[in-house]
Amino acid sequence: MRQVLISFAFILLVSVSAIATPKNADTEKSLDSATKQIDSVPGKKDPVIEMPKQKTEKSSNLPVSNSSESDNLYLVFGGGLLLIFLLCFVIWLKINKLVEENKKMADEINRLPSTFEKKVTGLIKNIMDDVKFLREEVSYLKKEIVQLKTKGSEQHSSEKSSAPPSQNIQPQVPPSVPEVPKEIFYFRSVVTDGSGNGFFDKKFSNKEFVENESLYRFEMKPGETKANFFVEDKPSVLREFLNNPQTQDLAVEELKEYQYNDKAKRLETAKSGSAVLDGDKWRVKEKVKVKYIV
Repeated sequence: MRQVLISFAFILLVSVSAIATPKNADTEKSLDSATKQIDSVPGKKDPVIEMPKQKTEKSSNLPVSNSSESDNLYLVFGGGLLLIFLLCFVIWLKINKLVEENKKMADEINRLPSTFEKKVTGLIKNIMDDVKFLREEVSYLKKEIVQLKTKGSEQHSSEKSSAPPSQNIQPQVPPSVPEVPKEIFYFRSVVTDGSGNGFFDKKFSNKEFVENESLYRFEMKPGETKANFFVEDKPSVLREFLNNPQTQDLAVEELKEYQYNDKAKRLETAKSGSAVLDGDKWRVKEKVKVKYIV
């Protein structure tokens, strides 16, 4: 197509050049008529020397002027056609370039599904190969397990047949030691001795738990002067600790992860405290560690 357009442009240029070439046919015709008029005049021996040049010149002026105007029109017309052709040619080149680019893009888009399909197919094939390999491994392991079971049962039966008859030997059970009952009593609050240490007054102890009165439970072996004490996990105890936490600092230590929280639902002893009897006072040696459970 591009070669055809170039050929057409060449032919158009040749045509415009031919049109622009000046034509002298009208001039020659005017000269012939002037010569005939001179020959018809009587009494003139030499008709060529006199008047013919002027007549020829006069007669040739008008045709030459008309010819130049027509030639200019042809030039303008031909140049316009050439310009239009060149413009169309440039537009065609741009359109052709866009068409080629769109075609390339369409080809690339059409190739995408096939490429993706190849990749997916390859991935599926690899997965299927892995599954097949794993199945073979499982089958092999099952056979190994069956063989091991068979060998184990045979070995067990041979050992059982070769073992001496078992004797009825009863294991010796150590004599049970009766557990000494612990002595338990309760306190409501801890008191300061003025030096920053706390103690529980023995005369305010209770042998049984009393609601809203018993906060601490003491446990000790009879006759000893050292006891472990705990915080009772009761709603009334929790309520008292939440309302007056500062009064319990002498006997209670809070864990960092479970510190005082007014939204706590339970009060739990993490580690028991210890106290030593000094006269009528149980002096705190180690504070009880508690957790506020939300």
